[in-house]
Amino acid sequence: MGLRNFFLMVMVFGIVECMASKQYDDLVKIVKSGAEEPVVIAFIEASDSTYNLTSDQVLQLHEIGASSKVIIAAMKHKVVAPAMAKPQPVQNETTFVAEPPHYAVYRVAPPYYRPWWRTRAYLEAPNIAKMNQAIAVDVAAMMFGEISMNYELLLGHQHGIVVEGSYFGGLNTHGENAELAYRWHWSKSMNSGFVGAFVNGGRNYGYDRDFHDDNGVAFSNTSVTVGLAIGKRWVSAYGLNIVARIGYGYTWIKFDDPAPDQHTINKIRAETGLDSELSIGWAF
Repeated sequence: MGLRNFFLMVMVFGIVECMASKQYDDLVKIVKSGAEEPVVIAFIEASDSTYNLTSDQVLQLHEIGASSKVIIAAMKHKVVAPAMAKPQPVQNETTFVAEPPHYAVYRVAPPYYRPWWRTRAYLEAPNIAKMNQAIAVDVAAMMFGEISMNYELLLGHQHGIVVEGSYFGGLNTHGENAELAYRWHWSKSMNSGFVGAFVNGGRNYGYDRDFHDDNGVAFSNTSVTVGLAIGKRWVSAYGLNIVARIGYGYTWIKFDDPAPDQHTINKIRAETGLDSELSIGWAF
C-alpha cells in the first residue's frame, strides 16, 4: 500500500466518522425534545449513515430518556452503499429502416351448402352401431299365401324383443298368429347372429280330408307353441336388412268339435311347430 492510498483511507474514515457523529447529535436532540418513540425510530431508519454506537453513547441515550427500542433501532441501522453500475459498452448508433409489411391476398370460397351431408353421415357404416329398431316383412311366407310382419327393439345393444303378427290363407286352411320372442345378439349389434326363444299363439280354421273314411272334415283349433330359434340379421350401411331364422317348438292344440282324425292332428301339429323367417326390412 502506497502512502497516497493510506492518506485516502484516513480521509474516508474521517468523513464517515464525522457523518456518524452528526447523525448521533441529531438523534440526541430529537430524544431530548421529547418526541414520541415511533417518530424517533422513523428518523433512525431514514438516516443515510450508520450510527456505530459506542458504549458511552448507549449509556448517554439511556440517561436522556431514549427507550430500549430506540437504542436497538440505532444499533441495528446499517447503510449499504449502492453498488456501482457496471459500465455498458457504447453502441454505435445506426439507422434502422423497417421493412415494408407484406400482404397476401387469399380468395375465400363462398360457403357451399350440401344438405345431403347430414343424411350421408347417418347412412355411413358407423351408424349401424346406433341402430336399435327394425321392421321386416317375411317374403318367404308370401310364397305360401301368408302375410307376416315383425318389429324388433334392441336393448343394451344385445337383447332383442320381437313382436310378430301373421295371417295365412289357402285353399283348405286359414288363420292368424301372434308371436313374442327374445333374441340374444352375440355381436352386440343389429348386424349380428342371434339365438332365442319364442311363444306363438294362433287360431286355425281348416277343411281337410279324413284319411280313414275319405271324407272331408271341417275343423277349427287354438294352438300355443313354445320353442327355440337361431338366425342372422344382415344390416347394410343404409339400414336395409335381411333376416334368416329357423326354429322349432312344442305345440299344444285344442280342437273344437268336431275334431279331425289323429293323422290330421299330427300333421297340423308338425306344421304349427315350425318357426321360420326369410324377411327383408329396414333398421334404424
